[in-house]
Amino acid sequence: MDNKINLENILWNNNDIFGCGLVYPPTNNKISKEFPYVFFTQNGQKIGKAILLKENFDDFKPYIRVFRCSVETNFGNDLEAKPFVYDFTKHTHYVYDISKHKQTHYTDSDIYIF
Repeated sequence: MDNKINLENILWNNNDIFGCGLVYPPTNNKISKEFPYVFFTQNGQKIGKAILLKENFDDFKPYIRVFRCSVETNFGNDLEAKPFVYDFTKHTHYVYDISKHKQTHYTDSDIYIF
């Protein structure tokens, strides 16, 4: 694999909505060896598999690069007026105090490892 997602087989129409999510593991869980992952959406539905990022993720920043088209962006600055189409709460982690519970909830199981 070359750390790219091939979008040649994805069809789209004008006004389709594409999204990109970057999910960081909880920072208060020092024992866990979890890495962040990135996923992509089209019209509120996940497309492809998530990509596990096994490198220094402090430097990841959102950006868009397009040619010969116009886009409207939503980086979550005003989610009340412009909510995300995709329900990002599907990627939440539930972490409990180990002395009380030993449960962690993960919802995204389709992950590529790089």
